[in-house]
Amino acid sequence: MQVTVRLGEPFWRQVNAREVTVELQSGATVGLLLEELARVYPDLKQALQDEELPPIVFLGDEMAAPDSPLSDGARFNVSAKSPQTPGLGDSNCGGLSTPEAQEQLRARHGPGTVAAVIGPAGENLVRMSGVMIGPKNTAGRTGMGAVTGSKKLKAIVARGGARLQAADPAAMRQARIEQTQYLQRSGVVKVLGKLGTPFLYDVSNRLGAIRARNSQDNFSADSLNAEHIEAYSEKMLACTSCVVHCRHNNKLGGEGPEYSTVGLLGANLGIASPEHVIRLNNLVNELGMDASSTGTIIAWAMELYQRGLIDDRLTQGPLEWGDFERVFKLIQDMAHRQDFGAVLAESTQARHQLPARAVDYLIAVKDLPQSDPHDVRYIKSFALGIAVASRGADHLRNRPTLDILRLPDDARRAIFGFETGGDPTAYEGKARMVAWHDDIYAVADCLGICRFVTHGFNSPQLLGYEQFADLIQAASGLQLTKDEIREVGRRVVDLERWLNLQFSRTRADDTLPKRYFDDPMPARATKGHRIERQPFEAMLDEYYPARGWDEQGQLCPERAAELERYLQ
Repeated sequence: MQVTVRLGEPFWRQVNAREVTVELQSGATVGLLLEELARVYPDLKQALQDEELPPIVFLGDEMAAPDSPLSDGARFNVSAKSPQTPGLGDSNCGGLSTPEAQEQLRARHGPGTVAAVIGPAGENLVRMSGVMIGPKNTAGRTGMGAVTGSKKLKAIVARGGARLQAADPAAMRQARIEQTQYLQRSGVVKVLGKLGTPFLYDVSNRLGAIRARNSQDNFSADSLNAEHIEAYSEKMLACTSCVVHCRHNNKLGGEGPEYSTVGLLGANLGIASPEHVIRLNNLVNELGMDASSTGTIIAWAMELYQRGLIDDRLTQGPLEWGDFERVFKLIQDMAHRQDFGAVLAESTQARHQLPARAVDYLIAVKDLPQSDPHDVRYIKSFALGIAVASRGADHLRNRPTLDILRLPDDARRAIFGFETGGDPTAYEGKARMVAWHDDIYAVADCLGICRFVTHGFNSPQLLGYEQFADLIQAASGLQLTKDEIREVGRRVVDLERWLNLQFSRTRADDTLPKRYFDDPMPARATKGHRIERQPFEAMLDEYYPARGWDEQGQLCPERAAELERYLQ
């Protein structure tokens, strides 16, 4: 295929051309593109070979076939060493929409053009910046926009003409029909199609498990319930090929918000107006920032200001809970690295510029701000999940959401295939459940299947290993058993663990924010719950063997050697 690269400063001056063209094989990585550019255009070689810049990889999914039912073949993954954590950097994105930058690129390159772009935040190397492919769709976690921006790379543009062919098109069409009908019978899919993910705010807030005011409170305003968010929705949208239609096209000129945004740019900042939350949602998307990290870091700063650990000399003005105008301006300043925003643009690394006690109030794991607004002190499996997640405090790696339902023993046994604890507040019987979710979610990511249609995430009536096997065979011709497919997930989790060990991560990093250990939840049904340190360590002792790791979370030598062979 022919690839045209538009050059920015200082690269175009090396060849006296704004655009250069090279030939690449289908499936080539960004690294191979850079190598070919250096070979064809020797004058670019020195500018491209900056050893201080980590490599970044953009990868498509296995199910990018035209009749794949719900993998939305537009999904892709962006991976690099994270400038935010700094450890494993990895973010997944899906859907095809048209932000302003995409419109300009389509006008330049023609119909059918799609682009992965960074916004001002990525250009300014903001550590929580993402890679965007639409008004809302973002590979947002771990600062992949900053890595892209560090390479002076504004956008990756693609325009394809050939139709991707499944190994067995008839089988793929049949899988699409059967799996679509199966999903449409799921209650959670029906709710998502009407209200989107904000319905989860209602559930968590009623329980008393919403992160509010940097987790000082555990409930917030009912004005952020899904019915009030829905009032600002023009219509529901879907990612490519998806039947769920869980995305809001909002009346204020953008897409969203999601549950995480409602919680973290709303309740977590003391903001109760749905309109204000949606405006903040649209702003972070326009600037190319991760809403979860942005909301967590600003709330952290607000509590530091509340406690007198920082003051107007640093913040250049008050930081008060619920101050929408201040938050709006602060997000802009973060994206452009201006004033106090330049400090917060460092995300969790800002702790090096703040008083030593500041880290006590930071809601992050492995230096990654918690991705969702659920307070995990109540449901102990949720707490273990974010502690051991490979990229940091992340609910999408392994959250056993069914644990909240208190399902009967026989129902849990049918879902997981082994005995689990039924009490969500108990520590026992949770580790193996988290490991089970590690594997199936890793497989879903490999296939490009959204978490909201993956078995075990909010419902047992979603796509699992049986459906995965049908899709894989139809798409590629490979006939794999359930155990063979799950082994792929295990290998991914082990590889991510191996990478984190190379980044000097240890058992000590599989932990939780200090507040989750020390401060009981203050109100509602969850009042009094916290994470006790000794039972938490016992969960780790149970989790590591479930993954085949030793008591310190190290891979066995045979597994490490196997993974190293794969990487050669």
